[in-house]
Amino acid sequence: MTKKLIIIGAGGHGKVVADTAICMNKWNEIVFVDAAYPTLTEVLNLPVVGDESIINDKLDTDTEVIVATGDNARRRELLTHYIETNIPIATVIHPSASVSNTSHIEPGVFIGPQAVVNANASIGLGSIINSAAVVEHDCQIAECVHIAPRSACSGGVSIGHESWIGVGATVIQNITIAENVCVGAGAVVINDLSCNIKVVGVPAKKIL
Repeated sequence: MTKKLIIIGAGGHGKVVADTAICMNKWNEIVFVDAAYPTLTEVLNLPVVGDESIINDKLDTDTEVIVATGDNARRRELLTHYIETNIPIATVIHPSASVSNTSHIEPGVFIGPQAVVNANASIGLGSIINSAAVVEHDCQIAECVHIAPRSACSGGVSIGHESWIGVGATVIQNITIAENVCVGAGAVVINDLSCNIKVVGVPAKKIL
């Protein structure tokens, strides 16, 4: 059992990460760091021990860190910094999730309750596969993507860095979504999407 988990970010996503980490029974101690400290000192009965500036002071032996901010770009920035400074990065996967033994999961990933990651899928650094989301066989999910609750990526889908697949959205098989794309809640993606756009609707269409 690893001694300590430091969760960076004590907002809504941080709460979900902490709750899942408790269910994993992997860490003896779980604490938050958050910019709201010292105004914020406790979340889910777990202590907020400082802001990000104290990370190095808290790195005892067998300590891991997970970045639990929902902002994809910020999460990627922090993870890149911590990896460059050799800070150990945790992966947090809820016990109720179904994750194939043939999938590849990078560090810093969060996989929520009842989520599914199927055969030969790849989940990149710091990505979020949220509650009851489905990532089907052979999907390639890049770094710091967020697959929101109850959204589904069919087989062979590729999603670029920092893209966001909204709540209840569907991506049909073999679609390629480029970097920094936002797919609106409930949208159905049936065509490849270029980078830096937002799409909504059924079928999904670009909005200005």
